[in-house]
Amino acid sequence: MKSFKIALLVIMFAGSLFAEDLFEVKWQYSVGGLDEVQFSYSYSYTPGGGYDYDGDGYADLVFYYLLKADQKYQTRIISGATHEPIFPAINSLGTTSVSQAIDLDQDGTPDFLLSNFVYNSDLRIYEGAVQVRSGTDGKVKWSVNISSITYPSVSFADFDRDGRPEFFFTTATANSATVYVYGQVGEVGVRNARGETPHPTRMDMRAFPNPFNSNTFIEFEVVRDGTVEITLFDTNGRMIAHRKMDNLKTGTMQVPLSSLSPAFLPSGAYFVDVSQDGSGTTRQIVKLP
Repeated sequence: MKSFKIALLVIMFAGSLFAEDLFEVKWQYSVGGLDEVQFSYSYSYTPGGGYDYDGDGYADLVFYYLLKADQKYQTRIISGATHEPIFPAINSLGTTSVSQAIDLDQDGTPDFLLSNFVYNSDLRIYEGAVQVRSGTDGKVKWSVNISSITYPSVSFADFDRDGRPEFFFTTATANSATVYVYGQVGEVGVRNARGETPHPTRMDMRAFPNPFNSNTFIEFEVVRDGTVEITLFDTNGRMIAHRKMDNLKTGTMQVPLSSLSPAFLPSGAYFVDVSQDGSGTTRQIVKLP
């Protein structure tokens, strides 16, 4: 009995240390007029990180729930700035997952990977599709149908370090397992804020490591003695940093990103543009959280 009283006093004392008005609801989003909801969950990330789907600089929120009556799943992406959906709900019949935002087709706007699979209990396989969708309107840009005895998890990485991300997933049959790595057909450079492609011709350039944590190196070939300019853009085509280097000699150069970027560069996707006398190359780089 004595130990119980001591514990009660400790709990009462600890409770008095916390301010009752320390936190409050800043905003909320509710969906009305639904059938009975069986479950729901949500997730996001730090501002400037990998969940800025509409490219406005605010972290957005993925809101996912299952309607019990018809087993229909709905996914909504809620703007961190307006607290309203960026585009209409995505309806699906199976388990759905949404990746971080990344410009997969390098058109200067964020995309995301959406995977949706239904388990066929008769055949004992997962059937569904992996889709590349636009972060601004949610529309499907590309899709591939998949069937597998295991659930195909989807992710992305820059395997060949060319500044363009690839995405990959694994499927399995009764006798084999295969990993598929998809990359963009051809190459499309970043477009600036005026919708123009910076350079019609190319320079040899790469970034390594990419993705990176604290710093990466921009390596490029100086075609001829002279001036080279390096520009860093965000995914909306806004210039973040610029460096002009005069009197360079022909050959290979390596420049750390830290020498031209702001002291604090938030995690997320960016474009590095290297140019000389009207020729240049643009690569996407990704800073990890």
